[in-house]
Amino acid sequence: MSNYTSNRVVLERLKERSLGTGIIDLSRLEYFRASDPHYFSSRLYRSKLKRLKKLFKRQCKPWLSANRIPVEITKGEWDSYSKGPLKLMPDGTLYPYIQPHSGRLVRYMHGLARIEAAREFGQRWWVADFYYDREWFAEEKEE
Repeated sequence: MSNYTSNRVVLERLKERSLGTGIIDLSRLEYFRASDPHYFSSRLYRSKLKRLKKLFKRQCKPWLSANRIPVEITKGEWDSYSKGPLKLMPDGTLYPYIQPHSGRLVRYMHGLARIEAAREFGQRWWVADFYYDREWFAEEKEE
C-alpha cells in the first residue's frame, strides 16, 4: 500500500469519527502518547519545538486547518460539554468555545511541540478537531 493510499485510509477513518471543531483552552489539554514516553527528550521533539518557537515569535495562527490538533473524547462528553459563544477568526471562520467539565483534561494525540511552543508565547487557546475516542467508537460499531 502506498503512502498516499494509507494516508487516504487514515483520513477516511478519522472522518467517520469526527464530532466537530472548536476552540479549547490550552490549560485543559493533556498530551497522550503511550507509545513513546521518551519523546519529550528526543532530538526530533526539541527540533520541532525550536522551529515552532521561532515561527510563533513572528505570528501564531491556531485557527489554520493545518495547525489544528486532534482531540479524542467520547460522544457523551462531546454532548455534555458546554459550547460557549462563537469566536470569529481572522480568516472569517466561526468556532465555538468548547468547555469541558470543571477540572477535566482532554487528551490530544498530535501537536505536542505546537502546543508547548504556543504556551511559552502566552497563547491561551487553540482550535481542535474533536473525534470519538477510538475504543468507544469501536465498541459502538460492534453493536
